[in-house]
Amino acid sequence: MSGKSVAVRIENLGKTFDRPVLSGLTLDIHQGETFVVLGQSGTGKSVLLKILIGLLPPDSGNVEVMGESITQASDERRREIRRRFGMLFQTAALFDSLTVFENVGFSLIESGMPPVEIRERVSSRLALVLLSGVEDKYPAALSGGMRKRVGLARAIASEPPILLYDEPTTGLDPVTSAVINRLIRRVQRELSVTSIVVTHDMVSASYVGDRMGLLHEGRMRFVGSPADFESCADPIVRQFIRGEAAGPLSEQWKEDES
Repeated sequence: MSGKSVAVRIENLGKTFDRPVLSGLTLDIHQGETFVVLGQSGTGKSVLLKILIGLLPPDSGNVEVMGESITQASDERRREIRRRFGMLFQTAALFDSLTVFENVGFSLIESGMPPVEIRERVSSRLALVLLSGVEDKYPAALSGGMRKRVGLARAIASEPPILLYDEPTTGLDPVTSAVINRLIRRVQRELSVTSIVVTHDMVSASYVGDRMGLLHEGRMRFVGSPADFESCADPIVRQFIRGEAAGPLSEQWKEDES
């Protein structure tokens, strides 16, 4: 990725709740790449996403989005910077009382875009996620995979330069997961977006990721390509790949098995 401009720069990020969650996390995410954040449950992956989009303040450190600090920005400016992100939530987070068209076009309607342009944009985004013709349906009439795809169409409707994916394949069967993975790649290719994917799904991570990082004890334990991750000799990386607990959990397993 040498020569690539930086889309998101994370510098010495720290966040503590009842215990340290992020501890001096530093990372550059390059323009146009898909970066996958891996880690066990409770390692701070979702906390990191919330800090990136300015919904949660860090205790220390800084986040720059396309060269501008969202951490140090005023509330008004932070809202503006936040518009550079689109997000696919783990549950899709659709409005049940709105049709698919209204869900996908929600931010466009709020922005005052002319109705003709809204209809064209919504149609093109639904076509991109292979859901043409469902505009008048309600979320309750859709399968889980279809709801995820509508959520993705909504995330890209306003043409944000950066997309965040929070566990995009959670709760989906392998076939539907593969569809979502291909769509993540398709959106990156056709819209030239920067994507940050939080997941614990190694199959998904290896397919969609240009680079991946393993979040462990508040920092990136590993950053590199999927091939480098698979061949990494670091014992913590090997434990994650094999699905074994690391840190305090591993000690608990030893106690339980003794």
